[in-house]
Amino acid sequence: MKKKRAGSDRSCRSAVMYFVMAFSFCLFLWIFITGKAPDVRFDSEQSAAVTGEWKIEYQGQEVQSELPGPFSPQKEELIRYSTELGDYGIKGNSVMLRAVHQYVRIYLEGELIEEFGYNQETPFGNAPYNAWVIARLPENWQGKTLSIETVKYYNGLSGQLGRVYIGTKNALVFQVIHECMPTLIFNSAIILAALLLLIYSFSFQKKYITYQLRCLCIFSLVTCMWLILESGGYQILWGKAPLVSNALFLLFYLIPPACIQFILTYESFSEDRWMNLLFWLANLNFIVVSILQITGISDFIESLIGAHVILLLVMAELLFRFIMRILRRDPVKDIQLMAACLSFALFACLDIVRFYVGGTDISSAYFSQIGVVIFFSVLIYYAVRQLVLERDEGMKRELLEHMAYTDMLTELPNRNAFEKQMALLRGESGPGTMVVVADLNELKRINDQWGHQKGDAALIFVAAALKSSLEDCSGLYRIGGDEFCILSDRISGKEAKAFEERLEEKLGEAENELGFPVSVAVGWAEEDECGIDLAFRRADFTMYEKKQQMKRKRKQEELRSEPPECDCGGIKNETE
Repeated sequence: MKKKRAGSDRSCRSAVMYFVMAFSFCLFLWIFITGKAPDVRFDSEQSAAVTGEWKIEYQGQEVQSELPGPFSPQKEELIRYSTELGDYGIKGNSVMLRAVHQYVRIYLEGELIEEFGYNQETPFGNAPYNAWVIARLPENWQGKTLSIETVKYYNGLSGQLGRVYIGTKNALVFQVIHECMPTLIFNSAIILAALLLLIYSFSFQKKYITYQLRCLCIFSLVTCMWLILESGGYQILWGKAPLVSNALFLLFYLIPPACIQFILTYESFSEDRWMNLLFWLANLNFIVVSILQITGISDFIESLIGAHVILLLVMAELLFRFIMRILRRDPVKDIQLMAACLSFALFACLDIVRFYVGGTDISSAYFSQIGVVIFFSVLIYYAVRQLVLERDEGMKRELLEHMAYTDMLTELPNRNAFEKQMALLRGESGPGTMVVVADLNELKRINDQWGHQKGDAALIFVAAALKSSLEDCSGLYRIGGDEFCILSDRISGKEAKAFEERLEEKLGEAENELGFPVSVAVGWAEEDECGIDLAFRRADFTMYEKKQQMKRKRKQEELRSEPPECDCGGIKNETE
């Protein structure tokens, strides 16, 4: 009755909660559709692109053209862009551009107002790296000439001047935030998930799953941190562009070895000779590139081809293995890994092609970001599924262990648990363990006279009486049909006697609870130098003697309680 009422109350509460949520949703919808209010967002200000033709000067040549212009300057060659600022219909007096491995100077009417890349120092290399450059103009900037000088640091690897924006600094900063926000949010979420999984992996029992998950977490952290830095969003919080750019390249060169190491954790690739060779080549490439950067022989960006080739070879090996297994009609193992890695490698290859064919762009990892979304969506789903399976297997193991070592009737540890503890005690040196053996008397008679359900009830009652008579019942076992045993190093002979008295008192309540009396024979012995097995035999022998005494005593009481036989011989029924 109580269960039905609880279920009814639960259903009622659920219905009320669903109604309140639906009503709240309707209210929100009504407010958003019909409500009117001024826009007070922090990013309500607008910026504008400085469009139109610019005067572009390069090596004595001068043309009028829209950005980026027809020229392709080489390393250390200066190119100058000039335009007359007009009225763009916006507030603000700040200009912003993206510097891509360039030295930049910004002038207004010939007066220098901002420069980038000239005053920097790093442990190795002084290349100007990627950054958004914002310069504040005087209040009366309309109608004046804005000039921007750029000097490339590399041949073919430095960007040209793309778009130039004008507006308030707040509007320009929020423009950067809007461009970087999807990358920041998605990759930050993956970084957080990877850190949590990395911490949680220490609770795993299967070593190969733990190692695999940690390799995935490391690959996730390296790749997502690289994408965040590549997006330029780091300037929202930190402005040390050279330091960030060095970290960006280090992370990029770590991607191939981290990716391959993760792939090698799968059984279908663990013995792949080519993939193992690529792993060592990727690590060697990282070391060589770092040495070249430190010694000044070659900058990070000039050595990218090694990492690009390794990524292409990884994709080729994955694709080759996948196709060969299909052609041979072999079962495709680790299909999730194949799909995820091929997606990431394919989109990364598109960015590699853009890098060499289309030139350096503001976002040189556009396709890689899409590949990362697919890669981690597949693998995180697979990893979470593995976590669920691991948890379910753990619960099954715990249940099986509980069933193997627990008596289902009394919920006490069973004979298996008793033998396990005895084996541990045999390995310990020195006396001290008290062995108490208790046996329920006449269980067969109870089963025959009152039924097996009453017999089970008697066993449960005795188990509860034993537990309540002990201060510490952790060493109480049911070792047979009607036999119990206590192994404890906290009970002395005096305490064992007191325990027996408490038990007799508890058993006195049996007739009220069960409808018939029960009795238990108890014997105990303390372990000495002869070992725990001899102590158990002595306790069992003592219990058996008491059991026989109680049996004889009960028979005598039954004989005394029987009425004397009546000799009616010779007396006939009067009705006969």
